[in-house]
Amino acid sequence: MPFFYALLRRQEILYYCEVASDGKMTLHRGGKDGPVIGTANPCTVKEGCTDIELLFPKLTISLHHKEHLLPLLHSKTSFSAENKAYHWKGYDELVEDDTNKVVAKFHSKWWQDDTHKMRIGRLDVNETEMRDLIVFTAVIVEERAQEKLPPFYQL
Repeated sequence: MPFFYALLRRQEILYYCEVASDGKMTLHRGGKDGPVIGTANPCTVKEGCTDIELLFPKLTISLHHKEHLLPLLHSKTSFSAENKAYHWKGYDELVEDDTNKVVAKFHSKWWQDDTHKMRIGRLDVNETEMRDLIVFTAVIVEERAQEKLPPFYQL
């Protein structure tokens, strides 16, 4: 079943991401009818990898997602861009590997009504020239986190 994420700022849609039933993700600037700025495809060859292709600037990266073997420890998602290595520390902080500098932080909380339960929150991005890539990797990390939840919690 197709799914989507909408990233808002004061009710203005900044990004819209569609997730197809095969796991392919399409990121739009603005709403659903906005221009496509990138796609992501789960790698069929290597478990835990997602191939991201951004259109502006033209950039292709491989996102590597590794679940921790112990259930209470967070996963690690890593990628390289512009000759620097980064990793998502759990689902909340994007860190540049060499400097250990936090590049982005996702402040999340659980929201629930009678029929849904989901994580919502705010993404603070410190590296504006990489904003599109950071947003896209954050959405992919969140989608991977959703996939690991028990069926009751999945969207």
